[in-house]
Amino acid sequence: MATEIASLSEITASQAQKEVTHNIALRQIEGRVFRVIDRDVGTTPGAPTNGDTYIVDQLGGAWSTATVDDIAHFFGGAWNFYTPFEGLRVWVNDEDILVVYDGSNWITVTVTSGTWTPTLGFATPGDESVIFSTQFGSWSRIDDLVMAMFNLVTSTFTHTTASGNIEIGGLPFASANLADQSARGILSWQGILKASYTQVNLVLAPNA
Repeated sequence: MATEIASLSEITASQAQKEVTHNIALRQIEGRVFRVIDRDVGTTPGAPTNGDTYIVDQLGGAWSTATVDDIAHFFGGAWNFYTPFEGLRVWVNDEDILVVYDGSNWITVTVTSGTWTPTLGFATPGDESVIFSTQFGSWSRIDDLVMAMFNLVTSTFTHTTASGNIEIGGLPFASANLADQSARGILSWQGILKASYTQVNLVLAPNA
């Protein structure tokens, strides 16, 4: 018997040599979830060592019984092939990238990171005057998902005719339409003194 998603070997009741099935399952886990050496090797590796894993891109030689996009895992002196399932993620060593199986193909997951300079101001600035003593932010992006943090301190923030929402800007990405995106987060602040403020909500405007 095997598990439903990853097809890992299961130990059955009253089975002899349970350790054999257990150890095979450990190797199946190791071969599926950590990394592959290459995904476009072009030919079956000629001198593999135990633990080597690849994404199958051709069906020649010792890989003739595999299916393209399988994970090929060498251990015990033989190649073992695992059918990927949707959502499976592996790291590709020779490219230093993360790929995910979408049910049909291995798709590259784009991961980038950087810094940004946050700004603070009203939607309608009026006569606002802002001097910053600290402006720092960092971001990480996985495809269309952006995670950002920032530290923003003002030494001067005065206004009499400014109005509208207080906005934090400077992130080097444009948001999608409200129907296509969401935002959530936590804001911690000090020095906001206005009796009519009952709550502060973090909202991402569309196409901002």
